[in-house]
Amino acid sequence: MNKILTIPIMMRSVQVFMFLFTLYSVIMAFAERKKAKGIKNICWMGPGPAAVIFVPSAFLTGFSFSGQYGWRLSLGLSVLFLYCVCTLANMQVQWDTNGFIYRTAMRRRVRYAFSNIRRVKIIRYRFGSDLLMRVGRRMILLDYMMGLPRFLSEYDNWRTRNGFDTVWEEREKRWMEKYLRHGPFRRKLDRISGGRTALVLSLILGPFLAVIGIFGLLTIRPTSPRDVFALVCSGAFALLGIIFPILYLYGVIRMDRKILRFYISGTIRPDPEEPKKQKQ
Repeated sequence: MNKILTIPIMMRSVQVFMFLFTLYSVIMAFAERKKAKGIKNICWMGPGPAAVIFVPSAFLTGFSFSGQYGWRLSLGLSVLFLYCVCTLANMQVQWDTNGFIYRTAMRRRVRYAFSNIRRVKIIRYRFGSDLLMRVGRRMILLDYMMGLPRFLSEYDNWRTRNGFDTVWEEREKRWMEKYLRHGPFRRKLDRISGGRTALVLSLILGPFLAVIGIFGLLTIRPTSPRDVFALVCSGAFALLGIIFPILYLYGVIRMDRKILRFYISGTIRPDPEEPKKQKQ
């Protein structure tokens, strides 16, 4: 019984602490914004996004104290949202020519040299690129909107001075090594940003829709206009479920950009094995 009572008390204590700490973090973020103006060597999301997410976090926190149905779920969600607000308000990177100071979501400052970065990965998406760094045992994700290009430029300068490839050059080398290890079909998937994810989704969603459609075709008896409509929808589901993955596979095999654009929004690399066309 004591253990059962202790768990909600511990969760509530964590929630109250997180709420007060988050409120303090948002207030400090607005105060720090004035000092950060004009400083170019800082990666920071700023107080704006944190303040926006703090509003629903405060609402969830208040609702969890109401005792109404679902308060436990609200308590868990509020802690999660509050931590996200702390991350946005507090996490920042400030650098110089040799390294950087990383401030965590809980406002703890840690100094790293650029040589401490063990691995970096560029995560590309439609509107920019994020940077995932492994520094010691810590994983640090820097969002493009934090001012990532400035930090990446300084880090690339350090890599160049010390005889290393830039982050983008290293990324291209790793991609090419992986590309050359694969067969013809997988090489085409390598060229499609998000190609494997789209393949898995199409192979899951397609059969799922087909099963629903075939089940409807086998069980529905068209005795009324409503049943006829349901039968037509079942046929459409079955047809879509069959065509959806097959069309994607055809688009990959033919590298048909018009078809692939229905499935992915990322970039499609040119074939590295084809000779580059010289400009006239």
